[in-house]
Order: sequence, then C-alpha cells, then structure tokens
Amino acid sequence: MKLKHMGKKPARAEKVIPGASRRRGMGVMGKLATAIVVCVSIAMVALLLIVYIQMSSALLEKSEELLDTTTDMTVQETNAFLGRVLSTLTAQRDTIQYGELDGPELRSYVKHTVGMNKECPAGIYVGLINGKLYHGTFVPDASFDVLSRSWYQEGLKSDSFFLSDAYFDEASRSMVVGASATLYAKSGKVRGVAAGD
Repeated sequence: MKLKHMGKKPARAEKVIPGASRRRGMGVMGKLATAIVVCVSIAMVALLLIVYIQMSSALLEKSEELLDTTTDMTVQETNAFLGRVLSTLTAQRDTIQYGELDGPELRSYVKHTVGMNKECPAGIYVGLINGKLYHGTFVPDASFDVLSRSWYQEGLKSDSFFLSDAYFDEASRSMVVGASATLYAKSGKVRGVAAGD
C-alpha cells in the first residue's frame, strides 16, 4: 500500500559528489597553497632587500676607495707639476743671481726663457729695486710701476718661490697663477724680485 504523504513530496536521496565542498569555499589544500605563496613572496622581498642593502654598501665602499685613490693621484700629479714649475723658476732665478746678470745680459736671458717651459710660456721676469722691469713678452707703458705690483711686494717677503692667487693676465688673456721670490746679488743684498706666470 502506498502511503501518501500529506502534501509533502518524498525526500530525494542526495548524491554525494567528491570535491563538492571545495566549490563552496577554500579547502585545506587551497589555504595551504595561499599560505605558501604568501610566505615565499615575503621571503623573496626580504632576500631582495638584503641583497640590495649589501650591494649598495659594497658599491659605496668601492666608490669611496676609488675617490680616495683618484684624489691621492691628483694631489701627487699637482705636486709634481708645481715642483717642476717652481724648480725651473728657481734655476732661472739662480742663474740671474749667481751670474750677476744686469742690463743687456739680463734682458737677453729673460727673453731666452720665453717658451722654454710650457707651464710658464712667458718665461721668467724680473723687477729690480730701481723700478726697471725685464720681461720677455710684455712691454709696459710709462705709467707702469713695478714696485707697487702685488707680485713684487709679495716676492720681497719670500726667499723661495710661492704661488699667488689666480688673476686675469692681460698679455695671455687667461687666468694664471703667479710665482715670485726675492732676487739677491752675490753679496746678499736684495736686487728685486724674480717671477713667472
């Protein structure tokens, strides 16, 4: 006999489909995979950050070493350059001093020094205490006063050549640095100043 359910349909047997619960939400495998991806991403970012910091530090250290080396080499080259220039000027001044060059001999020798040294193309020039200027390339006008020039005044204060501040040289139309020193007679008396640009 058939029983009638009162207005209700008989319940259907539900079919169990493997993996159906996974469709409704993330399963254990999905959650595990997500956690692994997040952890690996964090580890990669941390690793890249560590590599970046280490490389930056190494590059900075190498840059500082290179800068120190380059600076040291530049200082050595500059000192060598100045040594050559100043020793040339000293030798030329000593030739004038010990040879007691004066008048035509001094003028001839000063002209002889023009172009001898590429660092001092105008050669050595001399200002004597009597106000005369001996220069190989510059011819002053009547108003030129050797004794009031800064190179002359400063040169009287130094037995060895020293460098002046840079200034604009009218003759060469360029910035130059002068060097000057006291010029003596054999007797030790001051004759004037020897200089070069």
